[in-house]
Amino acid sequence: MFYELGGFSDAKQQAERIAIAITGMPDPENAVNYMLGVSEEEILARDRLKTIRTALPQNVLAVGFYHTVGLKADGTVIAAGRNQEGQCAVESWKNVTAIDCGAYHTVGLLSDGTVVAVGRNSEAQCNVQSWTGIVAIACTDYDTIGLRSDGTVVHTGYHAYPELAGWTNVVSIGGGSYAAVALTESGQALSSHSSSRSEALSGALVLDASTGYAAALLETGAVVLSGEQQPKWTDAVAISAGSTGILGIDADQKVLTHWFRMRDALDFTDIHDAVAVAAGGTHSAVLKADGMVIARGSNEYGECDTAAWKLASTSLPSA
Repeated sequence: MFYELGGFSDAKQQAERIAIAITGMPDPENAVNYMLGVSEEEILARDRLKTIRTALPQNVLAVGFYHTVGLKADGTVIAAGRNQEGQCAVESWKNVTAIDCGAYHTVGLLSDGTVVAVGRNSEAQCNVQSWTGIVAIACTDYDTIGLRSDGTVVHTGYHAYPELAGWTNVVSIGGGSYAAVALTESGQALSSHSSSRSEALSGALVLDASTGYAAALLETGAVVLSGEQQPKWTDAVAISAGSTGILGIDADQKVLTHWFRMRDALDFTDIHDAVAVAAGGTHSAVLKADGMVIARGSNEYGECDTAAWKLASTSLPSA
């Protein structure tokens, strides 16, 4: 009832308290699902996906047009590929907790809530020096977006993005190509562009965007797009939207792929221990559990020369 009415600021919490009281289930998410008719078997399946999803490293791998960036366990950053605009000049960065890339720029979130950026700044996408209280970052091709601790959003770059000024209660942000996206505390999906909006995206756990579309990872493990093409995935635990397709990870740590055109397809079927993915346009990258990074696709500037990289190793719970 509270979900349907939606007019109360504490509607989500009220619904969870009622569901816990009726079902006796201590987990609020499970209690609500049970009240909505989800079977106990399906709840157990969703719990497994949630456990794996929670254990995956976040914001540690990113790709631009022609460069690849990785975040090490010690808070330093490594990059490979085109550096004409200085987008790979990250050697001096320390205390980094998250990274992302635009077309020709690289951004890092520091542990003190400030942000650093290098690379092309023709559109002011690197003007982040004054940002404070930031808890998450995201990039479009020529913009940088930051999520403040109060749930509001700040941005700099090519686009005006007037919609972002009205976004509140935001808990996560994403972006790609020219679209900025966000999820609110109530599960509402927000987008700066109409092509990345769809009712089907509501309730997403993860929201990402690229050229003309947004991709949502749902609690069930399904992935939904705002466009017409839909990947037939049932147990995804991570996604990354690119301009030529989507990469994902399933519950068995295999790489999922959904290409819009087969001529752009890259083969990652040999990887069975993936923990993070980064989908790009001409190249994409996968982080393995042992910390190795496998990048494939165009290597014109050495953007796929990541064989010597060692990011943090990741141990996932057994099935």
